Amino acid sequence: MSSSSLSRFDAGTLAAGAAAVAGALAGALASPVVAGGFALATIAALVLAHRAHRAEFAKVRACVDVMARAASGNLDARVINLGANGMVGDLGRSINRLLDLTEAFAKEANTAMEYANRRRYFRKIVPTGLRGSFVFYAQTINKSLALLAERDAEFHRFV
Repeated sequence: MSSSSLSRFDAGTLAAGAAAVAGALAGALASPVVAGGFALATIAALVLAHRAHRAEFAKVRACVDVMARAASGNLDARVINLGANGMVGDLGRSINRLLDLTEAFAKEANTAMEYANRRRYFRKIVPTGLRGSFVFYAQTINKSLALLAERDAEFHRFV
């Protein structure tokens, strides 16, 4: 089992449910003391599950906050100090990887366009490290830069 808070929450909830069922059976079949012990075990499991849930919720909130900042244009935002395994850790690392790729592509495209604005078309987007659609977009922009260079050269031959 993963050691994430979400897994501990699931385990705590399952333990609380099992203790509650056992307590009900003990109350019906045995003594009130045994039933009280199961009730205490149920409460303890629920408290632990609640704490695990709150810890996991805070980590998810951190991921949401980073995505909101990125959606507002802050591509420097990253999920930090998550310290989580399991799904929430994977979520944070995936968010950071997406932001890394997006920021790298945006910076490369910006630099290429700054040179193109000065009619210097040698600066292409370097696709190294990019994946999927980012590579396709980089290739499209690079092809367009090459066409612009050809058109400028052709224009200067006639002028």
